Amino acid sequence: MTVVSHITLADGRRIDTSTGRVVEEGASPAPVTRVTPTAPDVVLPEPEAPFEPAQRRTIEDLPETGPRANVVALAVALQLFGLEEDEIALQMRTDREAVRGLLTSKSVADFRSAVVDGVSRRYEPRVRSILNEASVDAAHTLAENARRGKPGDRIKAASSILDRTGHTAVNTVEHKMGGGLIIEVVQCASRVPDVELEGV
Repeated sequence: MTVVSHITLADGRRIDTSTGRVVEEGASPAPVTRVTPTAPDVVLPEPEAPFEPAQRRTIEDLPETGPRANVVALAVALQLFGLEEDEIALQMRTDREAVRGLLTSKSVADFRSAVVDGVSRRYEPRVRSILNEASVDAAHTLAENARRGKPGDRIKAASSILDRTGHTAVNTVEHKMGGGLIIEVVQCASRVPDVELEGV
């Protein structure tokens, strides 16, 4: 880029661009300075990967077809965006009753369910990953609370740890039959193997 040190007016006078003053006749103007532009230190965010749905669908999967499909999609998008019925009506250039009827229709319910399910399934692995990372800290917090918490909190934390590690208390249920026979059913978290009795 070239920076000009003076400009010449229509009447012939020269103006110094750095001071705004008239350059006297015979005075040599300041030399022209060449400036090489440098790129500013701008850090651009990493582009997000394009959205890939968890499940591919076809046009036949739409609850409505033609122009009504566009109306259903717009209503669901505006509702999921967080707009109220009257705001959706304003945006869609209709009245609130029409929007209420549309939002309570089976077509909108089916479309909304499919969209929410698709987004949920798309981000589920990411959420699970975040929760798995946080679970280590949560386990440490629970263990610390079992060791050093208030007495009531220690019991809750200890019980929670035992439940999560499969060390639950055994529940028994007694059934009395007519002849005095008592059958005790043991309920526990793990699966009890099937037992085959011969001759029964």
